[in-house]
Amino acid sequence: MSQMDGIVHLGDLLEAKVYVRLNDSTQKRVLAAALELYGTYSKLRKEFKVSRHVIEKLYRDKTKSMSLKLLKCFSEFLYERSGASIFKMENLEKTVLYLRSVGANSGKLFNPPFPLNFNCSHGGTIIGGLMGDGGIREDCRPFYANSDKGAIQEMIVAMKKVVGDFKTGNMTTTNSGYKPGSVTYSYDFHKIIGYILFYGLGIKAGGKMTVDPSLPKFSFNACLDFKVHLIKKFFTDEATPHAAGTDLAPQISLRQVKPIVSEKDSPPKRLVDINELLKSLGLKPVIFLEDSYIVENEKRGVYNLSISKINDTRFFSEKIGFSSKSKEEKLKTILNETTRKTSAEEYFRNKTLNSSMPVLSSIEILREKNEEITSQNISKIVGRSVDSVRLVLNRPENRNILKITNKGNPLKGKGHTCDVFELTDKGEESIRV
Repeated sequence: MSQMDGIVHLGDLLEAKVYVRLNDSTQKRVLAAALELYGTYSKLRKEFKVSRHVIEKLYRDKTKSMSLKLLKCFSEFLYERSGASIFKMENLEKTVLYLRSVGANSGKLFNPPFPLNFNCSHGGTIIGGLMGDGGIREDCRPFYANSDKGAIQEMIVAMKKVVGDFKTGNMTTTNSGYKPGSVTYSYDFHKIIGYILFYGLGIKAGGKMTVDPSLPKFSFNACLDFKVHLIKKFFTDEATPHAAGTDLAPQISLRQVKPIVSEKDSPPKRLVDINELLKSLGLKPVIFLEDSYIVENEKRGVYNLSISKINDTRFFSEKIGFSSKSKEEKLKTILNETTRKTSAEEYFRNKTLNSSMPVLSSIEILREKNEEITSQNISKIVGRSVDSVRLVLNRPENRNILKITNKGNPLKGKGHTCDVFELTDKGEESIRV
């Protein structure tokens, strides 16, 4: 069920690759109960099909960890024989002192709060980071790389909140190659955490270009905090806010690359999944193949997930946002610059609207620039033709706030004309209000 609800139990992990150390009292109780029932190490060894060396070493030094496979055997046997609920795996997992993977110096995960709950804000940050600037290497070791140390620290904190404590190692530093002097910081997590993500949540291990990972299945039915923080982390890593089009409307573009055979190939799975999460929040993003190129005889497609509707970009800014201060400020700046002209723009594009306020909004912009109130200048603000603007300005509902001072003044170097307006007394009063 872990892949469907985001809850990972100890028993979900691969038995042969995980070692467990219970707290002192529980581990001693388990070992004592098993020995009491069987009487000798030899009988224990034969029952659980383990070597004499393993059994004797475990009983000689009760602080040693045991394989998850052996712990499951103890659990099943002792619960069946004694009926004591303490020996059930669902209770034993709550007494884990630490976990580790097979191999020396593999790193320990202390006090994991089983069952591990990824369906939360911190879980969203973890998954978003893995789909963004992080990932899981082929050997199942998770990593995260970013030019901002704060972004890496955010991932470390989120991991500790969800899976338990671990000794924080050093970040590695490499030249990012984007510009002279820029560096990328990288952090590798313990392999045992990779086993939790791989076996518990089903996140694929390996390079994104190779395995094309998708979001865990529970993501689509997860809580709102999970979805928001997943999107926030992924977009902070991968997306760019910018002004686009002739009207410089705010837009957020998130690009991902995938090997393709033809332009009809489907986008990266993680991009499709993120698109569905955005739709579940009421947004209307689009995905399209923006470009393609060839690297070492392999054709690759650049897919763009775009949030371009003004209401969607505003919702993103207010309800989701970026963790990056620079990206957050850039999006807000674009939105603020757009807000003043949005009402006027919508007015001219919607001929059923009868309010005079959009006209006043565009006039305020022209006054700030010390420019004449002309149909040509207004057309530049709203991104419509001069003729369409003239039609709207000459409507009856606008005649009480504007008057024509020069009708049809010829435009320099153009074959058509524009009108020059000034505000009526009522128009002046409206501006002051």
